[in-house]
Amino acid sequence: AMPLPFHPGYDFSGVIAALPEGDSTDFKVGDEVFGVHWGVGRHDSVDHPDQPIGGTFAQYAAIPIRQLSKKPSKLSFELAAAVALVGTTAYQALFDCLKVTAGQKILILGGAGAVGGIAIQLAKHAGAWVATTASTRNLKYISQFGADKVINYQETQWNEDPELEGIHAVFDAVGEQGTFEKSKKILQPAGRFVSIVSAEAGFDPTAHPPLAYASMFGLYNSPAVQDKLAELFLAGKITCNIAETFDFTKEGVVAMFQSAKAAKSHGKNVLRVAT
Repeated sequence: AMPLPFHPGYDFSGVIAALPEGDSTDFKVGDEVFGVHWGVGRHDSVDHPDQPIGGTFAQYAAIPIRQLSKKPSKLSFELAAAVALVGTTAYQALFDCLKVTAGQKILILGGAGAVGGIAIQLAKHAGAWVATTASTRNLKYISQFGADKVINYQETQWNEDPELEGIHAVFDAVGEQGTFEKSKKILQPAGRFVSIVSAEAGFDPTAHPPLAYASMFGLYNSPAVQDKLAELFLAGKITCNIAETFDFTKEGVVAMFQSAKAAKSHGKNVLRVAT
């Protein structure tokens, strides 16, 4: 259970206001930075495993230097904050868990979500053939990400699509009940499955042979991945849609959580703490 009171917010961008005295670092006061205030594979603190981290919905946040990336000047604060968590999640799930490479076929469930949309772009950039799912409402929106096949899940059962038989990998960003069992029916024998929302496959990636990998996954903080995402953004290889920007007021924060609860946004919501 989440201990209360809890200070929300994980992804962020901003300017370094102060640094610990005596620390040797490549960062200095005034540097523009971004990142994810997260643990390793879970949202609990590395230093205090029983405590969730959070804390970035604030004018000032204490962030370990090991979690920071320098924000390129041409990357806006809004985009840097928007891509940090969802981009890291998509990147690590694709390349650490699913080992996606050029020529492989992958199904990404939930391509209209913030993680799913970036995952489609990253997989395509890596040279994979990508199928994804979306509702009728999201078909036009999702077309911008370049998937090779888009399945309207309101009209078609993706696990019955013959073009997906023998697919290399399934990336679940939806969490619908029964997804893992459906995925096993279309995956090749040594295929890979990852979910960022459901624990149906458990937490041991080797527990479902002959599948090479099948597990729920939580990101781990990685400035190297953050740097790579920034590089891809600046090169025009990926993008992240900002659905709406909210002011840092009680009304603004409440409205942002209500928007997230409705699950209708296209992309990421951003909280503007200062200008």
